[in-house]
Amino acid sequence: MTTTERENLATVEAYYQAVINRDLSLAGRYLDEDVEFISPLGHTFGRESVLKALQGFTSEMRGMQQRAAFEEGNRVMLVYDVQFDQPIGVLRTAVLLEVENGVIVRTELFHDAAPFKAAQPGAVSML
Repeated sequence: MTTTERENLATVEAYYQAVINRDLSLAGRYLDEDVEFISPLGHTFGRESVLKALQGFTSEMRGMQQRAAFEEGNRVMLVYDVQFDQPIGVLRTAVLLEVENGVIVRTELFHDAAPFKAAQPGAVSML
């Protein structure tokens, strides 16, 4: 692993630690102004849009545990479990992020969206 790869992984892990701590101001510092965000529930651009989605996500999240981390060049992939109250329970998730110049420029989440759709019909979070 190169120094740059370690720095990219450190950026991503610091971002997720801020999310876990519900410190969205700090989390925003790790996002590019024009960050692209893709999830099974939506696609958006811009730091403010992502932070707005994170606000709803973190208000419902009960915990998050990282299971694995991989990096290659400017891409970092994390696998983690997010705990929610029932009926969602544990959401097994993977995320592929791209880091440029020390900030996250692209985030793509992979998870089953069905629990969100069933839990909140008509009011599905972007995450």
